[in-house]
Amino acid sequence: MCPHCNKYSKLSNPGNFLGKTMTLTCANPACKKKFDHYFEKKPKEDITYLSVKKADDIKMHLRVMDKDGGLIKILNLKPVNYLIGRMNGVENNCEVIQLEDPYVSRRHCLLRCIHPLTQKNYRFVISDLNSTNKTFLNREELNPEEEIYLEDGDVINVGEIEIIYREVENK
Repeated sequence: MCPHCNKYSKLSNPGNFLGKTMTLTCANPACKKKFDHYFEKKPKEDITYLSVKKADDIKMHLRVMDKDGGLIKILNLKPVNYLIGRMNGVENNCEVIQLEDPYVSRRHCLLRCIHPLTQKNYRFVISDLNSTNKTFLNREELNPEEEIYLEDGDVINVGEIEIIYREVENK
C-alpha cells in the first residue's frame, strides 16, 4: 500500500524481495510517488506483507576477495556514493573503488548512499551500470539501473571479484 495515497497495488513477484528493502513506485497514475518498503520474511501464505524497517546506527564495510577467496582489501564505507570499476579517481561526486580485474567494466556498478529522515543514519543501494559482464547480488543478476538495498552479509560479484557487504553496530 502506498503511504502517500493509500492505494493498494499487487506485486507480481513479492517472493523475490523477502528480507530486502526496495524502492517502489506507486501504481496510482495520480500519485506515482516513490517509497521504500521492507519485505518482511513471512510464511508463504502471506508473501505480500509489507512493513517499514527501522534504521539503526551501523558502520558499514566491504570485504573485497579474489576468485580464490583471498582477501584483497577491507573498505570502510562513509555516507557517500561509490562507483565500483576499473577506473580510478573521482567521478560525478562518487568515490571510486578501483578493482584490477579484466572482467570488471570501467564503470561497473554503483553503491548509492540513501539518507533517511535522520541524517545520522544511512543505507546503501546497489545498481548495475550496464556493465558488460553484469553485477550479481547473492548470485542473482541485477537488471541495469535496478536499485536494491544492501543487507548485512550480501555478496556482490563483479567480474571474478567477490565483495561481502558487512554492517556492524556502533557502540
